Amino acid sequence: MNDVHIPVLVEEISFWLNPLPGGVYVDCTVGLGGTSLKLLEKSGENAHIIGLDRDYQAVAIAKKTLSEYESSVNILHGNFSHIKDFVQNSGYEKVDGVVFDLGVSSMQLDQSERGFSFSLNGPLDMRMDQTQKVTAADLVNHLQEKELADVIFAYGEERYSRRIARAIVQARHAGLIQTTQALVSVLEGALPYAYKKGRLHFATRT
Repeated sequence: MNDVHIPVLVEEISFWLNPLPGGVYVDCTVGLGGTSLKLLEKSGENAHIIGLDRDYQAVAIAKKTLSEYESSVNILHGNFSHIKDFVQNSGYEKVDGVVFDLGVSSMQLDQSERGFSFSLNGPLDMRMDQTQKVTAADLVNHLQEKELADVIFAYGEERYSRRIARAIVQARHAGLIQTTQALVSVLEGALPYAYKKGRLHFATRT
């Protein structure tokens, strides 16, 4: 298939997982389908892929990517935390391998309207699953200062989480923080100069 996005480590994944004919494999973050496609190509006949993703857009694209293997794949919208249920509902009691490719995809980063990229201005959304109602903007604009600091520290391991939370709460007095660039601007004003000049962009952990 032409124009298929190839994940960076797909060859390594294929080598170490070593999919075999007749095997059952779960791609817990199926994304655009590139890893699952490689596993199906390598495994030969009668292998089966259960592909999961929280992003409906990714699910739709993965189904197209893997359309020639339609009888061998089951692409589902859902969270891999429920992997056992998805496997059993697909008619299997056990599997031969599981793949996780964690993090935001390049497709999600490239779409400014998804709000994942701090280099592109867009709504402060950041929902992996867009059927969920709560957005990043909801949290940024409504959590208490301590709650914000705890979230930023727990999920981003940001050492300046309390300073950032304080700056966000102060900025909210002037109006809601609705866009990615508005949030980056708040961070830029809150963080030390030396920290902002580090190798990692200062907004990455928030």
